[in-house]
Amino acid sequence: MLWNIVLKEVREMLNLTTVGTIIAVTAIFASMGGLVSMTKGEVTKKPVIAVLNLEPPDARLAQTVVTALNSGCEVIYLGTDDREGLRRLRAHARGAALIEIPEGFDARLRSGRQGRLGVTWLMRGAGALDTISSAVLEKHFLAVNRAVSRELITLRFPDAVGAPPKAPATPSVGAGAPIPGTTAEADADGPRDPADVLVDPIARIENTFFKDKLIPMLSPAKISQLLASQSITVPIIMMIILMLGGSVVVSSMGLEKENKTLETLLTLPVSRRTLVLGKLLGSAIVGILMAGIFAVGLRFYLQNFEAPAESLAVLGLDLGVGDYVLVIASLLASLMFGLAFALLLGVLARDYKSAQMLTYAILVLAMFPMMIVMLKDFDTVPLSLQIILFIIPFSHPMMAMRQLALENAGFVLWGILYSFVAAGLLTAAVVRVFRAEVLVTGILRFSRRPPDAEN
Repeated sequence: MLWNIVLKEVREMLNLTTVGTIIAVTAIFASMGGLVSMTKGEVTKKPVIAVLNLEPPDARLAQTVVTALNSGCEVIYLGTDDREGLRRLRAHARGAALIEIPEGFDARLRSGRQGRLGVTWLMRGAGALDTISSAVLEKHFLAVNRAVSRELITLRFPDAVGAPPKAPATPSVGAGAPIPGTTAEADADGPRDPADVLVDPIARIENTFFKDKLIPMLSPAKISQLLASQSITVPIIMMIILMLGGSVVVSSMGLEKENKTLETLLTLPVSRRTLVLGKLLGSAIVGILMAGIFAVGLRFYLQNFEAPAESLAVLGLDLGVGDYVLVIASLLASLMFGLAFALLLGVLARDYKSAQMLTYAILVLAMFPMMIVMLKDFDTVPLSLQIILFIIPFSHPMMAMRQLALENAGFVLWGILYSFVAAGLLTAAVVRVFRAEVLVTGILRFSRRPPDAEN
């Protein structure tokens, strides 16, 4: 008897819906693993850089920097033209940074001051995996620091290292000019303790091109920290809103079928369209209320990891009132699609237990874009993933804030239009389903019954 009950429960729970959901969730995590594995291959590749050497050929310490960079990086340009260096970096798919060795680099180090390197980063995305190339290059900067430190020790203590002393080279004026905002105004500091310079001989003045936007005095790692709210918090909150709103709809339909109240509701003198819209709007209010309460707690938790709005304003990445209106419109459009999809799933539920299993389908559609958006930017994923992300309406509110921060309102507007159209079409399909017998039975029939059965 016990085994009969066990088998009954297994048959009820391990149905086609459950198996399909498990397979879909497994496929999502497998695809995420494939994306991470593909990106991990970037760690083993040499970072692609361009080098501007504005020192003369006999500048020994500058040549030490060039040699150290050549040994660990793929140098696609070595010269004095910053525009040409940037052009080649942008043309290369893995271009990471333009490194400038300014005039007077040797002279500063020999006089007991830190040498200055100007670094102009190319940041193509704000996802967690988009800054791998800059993180790899950071390791090579440590190697450059060690090489220059060793060279300084050789110059200052030739007997200790076993190298003959060499006279300091007088730097001449090189061709070209430093990139604005990097090293031009960094010469006002006085001499430092020689021991400090030997240990840490190089300081970096960093600028970043975030796509086409120049952000001065910040590295990609710091910019990613400032954009954490757009990269992590917003996608999580969006997924919570969609999940809670959708689960409310599906569970409500399952309970109505189980308690036999749906049949009573259908006998009322109310059109099917009104019935569907009422369910959608009621579920939207409850879902937003529940998600809003959860979002407040999440906001308090994550506020210590995010940048204040003033920091984003300084970077020119803050949003205006019109931008927030577009974000809300994108959220409402995707929420209406999600609720209509949940209502369609609720139609297929036979009771409350099966309704709970169907909510995993919403989880799959919401979690997939959330994971992608947190890991990569829309512009940095393969074309196939771009198409999938655009097709899923849940993706658009997750990407909206980052796109608006980069003044790409056209992408957001197209996403809102697409989401509203998809929600309208799906709502019309739900209204049509509400007129069919599947609403009560929860069984899809793909062939007509014989005439005698209909009579």
